[in-house]
Amino acid sequence: MRKKLTAELLGLMRLYSERSVMWNQAISKRLHLNLTDLETIEVLRRFTRTTAGAIAKETGLTTGAVTSVIDRLEMAGYARRELDPGDRRKVYVTLNADSVTATITPLHASISGTMEKVSHQYSKKELEILVDFMKKSLLAHDQAIHELTSKEI
Repeated sequence: MRKKLTAELLGLMRLYSERSVMWNQAISKRLHLNLTDLETIEVLRRFTRTTAGAIAKETGLTTGAVTSVIDRLEMAGYARRELDPGDRRKVYVTLNADSVTATITPLHASISGTMEKVSHQYSKKELEILVDFMKKSLLAHDQAIHELTSKEI
C-alpha cells in the first residue's frame, strides 16, 4: 500500500510540475515575455535586489544569457540595473515591484485564491506536514539539479 501511494504521489508531483510550467507559459505569453524572463522575475521577487551572477547561479543560465534577460526585463519595466555606490564595477539588478504588482500579481490571483481554498480543507497539523514535505522536496530537487549540472555528459 505504501509503495502504491508513493508511486501515486510521485506521479502527481510530476503532473503538478507540468501544470506549473504550462501555467507560467500562459502568463509569460499574456505578458509578451518568454518563460525564462518570467522565471527570472520570480527569482528577483525572492531576492528583490541581486547581481547578474547570482541570477545566473539560481537559473542555471550563462552570465551572457542573463545579461540578455536583464536587458529585456529593463525594457519591459520589470527590473533595473543599479551601480553599487561603493564599487562602481558592481551592478545590482533590482525588481520593479510596482510594475510586477500591477501586471503579474493579478494574473496569479485566481490560482492563489483557489489554492488557498484547497488549503482550508486541511488541519493545521496536516498543513505543517505538507509544508515540511514541500521543503524537503525542494531540497531534493536542488540536490538533483546540482548532481545533473555538475557532471559531464
